[in-house]
Amino acid sequence: MDIALTIFSSIAVVSCLFMTTYFLIVRKEHKIRDFSLGFLFLAIAIRISKSIFSDILLDISYLVIALGLLGIAVMGPLILLYFKHSIVNTKTLSPKYLLHLIFPIVGFIIMILPNRKARDIYFMATIGLGMYLAVVGYKFIYNRNVSSLLTKWHNALYYAMFGLFSLFLLQIIIGTAQFYTVSIALMSLTIYILFFIAIKSPVLTRKVTPVQFPKGLLDNIVKAIEKDKIYIQPAITLAQFSEAINTPSYLVSKAIKSIYRKNFPEVINSFRIQDIKAKLSHIDYANEKIEILAYDVGFNTSSAFYLAFKKETSMSPRAYQKECRMNY
Repeated sequence: MDIALTIFSSIAVVSCLFMTTYFLIVRKEHKIRDFSLGFLFLAIAIRISKSIFSDILLDISYLVIALGLLGIAVMGPLILLYFKHSIVNTKTLSPKYLLHLIFPIVGFIIMILPNRKARDIYFMATIGLGMYLAVVGYKFIYNRNVSSLLTKWHNALYYAMFGLFSLFLLQIIIGTAQFYTVSIALMSLTIYILFFIAIKSPVLTRKVTPVQFPKGLLDNIVKAIEKDKIYIQPAITLAQFSEAINTPSYLVSKAIKSIYRKNFPEVINSFRIQDIKAKLSHIDYANEKIEILAYDVGFNTSSAFYLAFKKETSMSPRAYQKECRMNY
């Protein structure tokens, strides 16, 4: 690999490390989401660095090879975790998710040992990444009920990861030194494109314009939602809510975002779900049909209710009710 390509690919690795530092240390919007994205870029940096060392040096240590394997093996769990917490508004991580780290850890240990079949283990890890990407595609990218909640950044990240996966896989299948060099250049180019998309996206930059709200507006909004329970009105819109409190819609929208860190539909659905959760956890409603409870708090369709409940709690209403019944 010539000097120009080495510099080109090394800068791509530095870009990944910059993203890692930003999401792990600087940005504090959503801990799980930011940490998963930060460690994802760290994993990419490690895996590409391994390719660079393999192309430059005639022989590399077992540790470098093992770190490369660890990098690609954790990419799948991390991107799944990131997408899950981009949709489901929870700030806790289930201990069960740590099971996803078994293969990366075991694979790393095996790769350090002598007389291991590195190519076979790398192939398994790469196929594993492909399987995770298939799950993310099925559950999020190509799911009509969820895809509308994603941004251009999510799509760019997904397709960039799919491109990297393809290059990792072709490195193993083709296996020639010439393609190895070409694949490193293409990986680096993918990182550059993703980095520039991130710079233009709210994922990295968020312009905050101070807003002066009319006196009493925030209190009126909280009263209307939390005390008067205006959210039980079916199909209530921002315009209708704004008219009810006699305030322009744009101010109400910004005020709601300021109070709850969510947009109007998300806030309405969140309080509806809280209302239903309280009933599902109470023995008096044990025999009540769940769909009826959903209609009572303002949902028009059962599909909208189930989607909102899953987003808010990461489980189905029946699973939540079953869990509550165990505590009756």
